[in-house]
Amino acid sequence: MRTREEKQQFMNSLQNEIKNRETLRQSVNKIYLPLLEKFNGKVYNKRFENVLNEALKEVSPLMFANCAMQSPNSYSNFPNNWAVQVTINIYNRRGDYTDKETFYTNIVLNAGRIDTKSSRIEKFSIVWAENFDKETDEGKAILKNYDYYLTAAEEVAKAIENYKNLPFRFRKNIDFNEKFYLS
Repeated sequence: MRTREEKQQFMNSLQNEIKNRETLRQSVNKIYLPLLEKFNGKVYNKRFENVLNEALKEVSPLMFANCAMQSPNSYSNFPNNWAVQVTINIYNRRGDYTDKETFYTNIVLNAGRIDTKSSRIEKFSIVWAENFDKETDEGKAILKNYDYYLTAAEEVAKAIENYKNLPFRFRKNIDFNEKFYLS
């Protein structure tokens, strides 16, 4: 069982994480994607990263982006095109250490030029965004249902301990892939 202080520390930490993740996601939607549209058809160069970083600094001085050229790869749905992997980070001081939240996305290049339409449907970027949003929603659910989850975890821990106390011969013959009922 957690103490009130431990619970409060965890909740504060999670709230900060969610706030940073929401800020990061909003920045992707309100800064990165419109900038991608603005640079559509233009030759990719360092200027894109510089303009993106200037806009992100206005949101938070602890937010910045890195862009790195990626060779054509098989995990993309555009395997013959070069891409630029964009990593957008936001840092958050937490006591003695700094925590970081990161959002990854790819810019698809067509003959060295930014292809906004392809970039928006690029598989890696879509999957990353979906997982990022899912993790943010899970964090919100934990905040909302903390006591319920804690009780459920304690019940599972107790059930595991009871299982460990069963005779070994009985435990080794249980197949957890099939349903079984104890009477």
